[in-house]
Formats: sequence, structure tokens, C-alpha cells
Amino acid sequence: MPGVTISMTSANAARVNAAIQGLFPIPQIPDPEYVGDPPIPTVDEYTALEWAKMFIIKGLARTTRRWEDKQAKDAVSIPEDPSIAT
Repeated sequence: MPGVTISMTSANAARVNAAIQGLFPIPQIPDPEYVGDPPIPTVDEYTALEWAKMFIIKGLARTTRRWEDKQAKDAVSIPEDPSIAT
């Protein structure tokens, strides 16, 4: 199966990126290039584009797993026997 490509205008991409970063800020790590006294400054662990891609990919994977779990549960679900309730 070929990879998926999502195309959108730069205005929409900026809105999506702002929304993702607004709700899920880019993780910070200690600046690996800093040499000096504490406190050590932090930098973004990912670029904005890397973070947005990772967020979208993980979201799609999570949705797929939920769907597959639902399908598996529905496949083995046993109908209730009405005679047991009486």
C-alpha cells in the first residue's frame, strides 16, 4: 500500500500547526549545545513540522487500533440468551 500524502494550503497548514501546538506543546529538552552555569535553557525536542507529523501519525494509529479493537469485540460478542433472565 502506498504512503499517504496530505495536501493543504499554507494558511490551513498554519492553522493546524497552531492548533496542535496550542493543545499539545512541543516537548522541551535541555539545550545540548549550552555550556555554562545552571539553569540550563531548554529547546524544542522537535521542529514544528516534525511534531505536527508525529502527532497526526500517532492519532491515525490510535484511531486505527480503536477501530480494530471494536471489530474484534464485535466479532466475538455473544448475544444475550433471554431464557437466562427468567
